[in-house]
Amino acid sequence: MIADFFEFKDYPRKNLKDQEKVKANLPKFIPYEEIHYFFEKIIEKEPSNTKSISNLKNFVKQIIKKIQAENHRLITDSEIKEQIRKMEQCREAERDKLADCLIRKLNILWDLAQKNPELFESKLSELLNEQEGLQELNRVLSYKIKGKELSLRALPARTVKNKTFLYLQAIKLLLEKLKNLPGIEYVTATSHLVKQHQKLFEKLGFQIENFSSTFPPQEQTQTPITRVFARKDDLLKNFSLFKKNQTRTQQQNKRR
Repeated sequence: MIADFFEFKDYPRKNLKDQEKVKANLPKFIPYEEIHYFFEKIIEKEPSNTKSISNLKNFVKQIIKKIQAENHRLITDSEIKEQIRKMEQCREAERDKLADCLIRKLNILWDLAQKNPELFESKLSELLNEQEGLQELNRVLSYKIKGKELSLRALPARTVKNKTFLYLQAIKLLLEKLKNLPGIEYVTATSHLVKQHQKLFEKLGFQIENFSSTFPPQEQTQTPITRVFARKDDLLKNFSLFKKNQTRTQQQNKRR
């Protein structure tokens, strides 16, 4: 459904002012952009609000079920029914505002998330991996293979500590897998993650490009989209050099 789900943090959005209002009313750890993008993709696949809402209700039920399996006391059956009922109130919403209408109505789900942010986020990531057929490298990064391309996808991880270490660990795991994937020729990724760790991607041999200008001005995001691209062989070679440089730096630091 979302082969390039790694792009969800930076994609062309309309109604930016309205979306900022919706985002402002959510708990800070709730990944608004990710959820909005996911909802939009589900909505696009159906011709009517009724069918779109039905599919999204199933998604909400599934994540609640996963959370209940860990701690059934966090939400009651009556709260679940009330949450599903509230989603039905968005049937008459305009199509381009349906995702935000639903996000507003999910206050019971967001209250549930606030009771245990780490649990909510981990189960959200687990469910997204399952629904998209993604392979998890670790808690912060997954991937999907399409033809000769392997696309990286960042998982919701706002409650996760030591993210830089975990991203580097995920890249190491990825490279081990790439050695046994002869059909893969290149690796790509697109998101805020790229911007936040651009120097790391460059050191690993990724080429950086910005392509926000490909969108009409009214649909451009507030921050430019950044994409990284690397040939598998270059990535394997550069990571080997990167590890050697890291080791050398650590040894120098110990001598000081």
